[in-house]
Amino acid sequence: MKKTLVAIAALAAATGAMAQSSVELYGIIDMGYNKIVSDGTAKITQTSVGAGANSANGSGNLNGSRIGFRGKEDLGNGLNAGFVIEYGVNLTGIGTANTANDANADALTKESAIGQAGLANVRQGFLSLSKNTLGTVNVGTQYALHDATSGAVAGSSATGGTNNVVGASNLLKYGYTGGQPRLANAIGYVSPTFSGVTLRAIRNEGKAVTGDSTVAGTSKTNSANSLAVDYVNGPLKAGIAQTKYESVGAIAATGGQTMLVDVLGGGNDRVGATALAAGTLMNITNRVAGAQYNAGFANFGVNRGTYETNALASTAKDIKSGQTLYSVAVPVAAGVNVMGGYATGMLSQGGADAYKTSAYDLIVVKELSKRTNVYALYVKTKYTAQATTNSAADAQQYQYGVGVRHSF
Repeated sequence: MKKTLVAIAALAAATGAMAQSSVELYGIIDMGYNKIVSDGTAKITQTSVGAGANSANGSGNLNGSRIGFRGKEDLGNGLNAGFVIEYGVNLTGIGTANTANDANADALTKESAIGQAGLANVRQGFLSLSKNTLGTVNVGTQYALHDATSGAVAGSSATGGTNNVVGASNLLKYGYTGGQPRLANAIGYVSPTFSGVTLRAIRNEGKAVTGDSTVAGTSKTNSANSLAVDYVNGPLKAGIAQTKYESVGAIAATGGQTMLVDVLGGGNDRVGATALAAGTLMNITNRVAGAQYNAGFANFGVNRGTYETNALASTAKDIKSGQTLYSVAVPVAAGVNVMGGYATGMLSQGGADAYKTSAYDLIVVKELSKRTNVYALYVKTKYTAQATTNSAADAQQYQYGVGVRHSF
């Protein structure tokens, strides 16, 4: 009897030890049928199965498809170790547009040459140490905090976390930048939450090479600081964040001019002043502030996002984009949500207004289970040329589609 009790006690102790460490496989698959149309100098159409566009984030309309692993180990005394490794996944090929360059191309050859389905970039990858009373330190690839605030805390998430290539959420989150920012050589800190307030900070080291005459850089080249304050109090969520990139090198521009409006098809893009020479250093600053309020019958949101470049050589070529987003999500029936967003703002260069921007989202989501839903969306972005622009032509782009999203 005693041996039996000892064996049971040993088994229980072993089971308890194993329970202190865990690893989870998770992900999202977002697939749909979509049509994107840009209208400017010409009308250009792209029809795709899978998502509006493939990207380093993973294909998808409401969210980028992804697969990841996360783990946590209890080290005792309130101390925990953890990790996240997450990849974007493109589940379909790149698709084709009906531009002149594509008209006579062999679709199979293009798909094979340019890229088919597969893993995209690392979305997140970091190791963490946390203590209940002190907070959490993360080291590795992490989301810049202005992106996390605009997508998770401020009003844009009321429109469904859209990952499409046009629309109000896209215009606010990405503005001129056209991409989702991540800090790949970063150390971050998240404070404990006090009275609903959480502080976040990330420092990214750009791995700059200094003291070498063949390298045009400083100790700050490609480094970044990202700061955020989050507040949660019952139905109210609010956040403010800023990310500043230091001494970033400009890249060569097509045709030697700055790309101000980037839409489907090169013929409908809109350019600005002569671009900075490749490698010219500039500072880039992203800011976002906003809030959501859940009134029960609807979730209301508003936030403001800005993007600025500060060229160290020529302020006449600086770019500034500012967008304000208003959003609402309404549960209209059991498991059915209707979400809408409207964004408006201005895109300027050298202190002169270039394009007035506006966009809206309309999304309907039907929950089939806790993990699976179907959706339909229509989103549109419009760029209206101002008198001071040197490329006085309007441009617009819209997308509509239907799809299925499953999380695991």
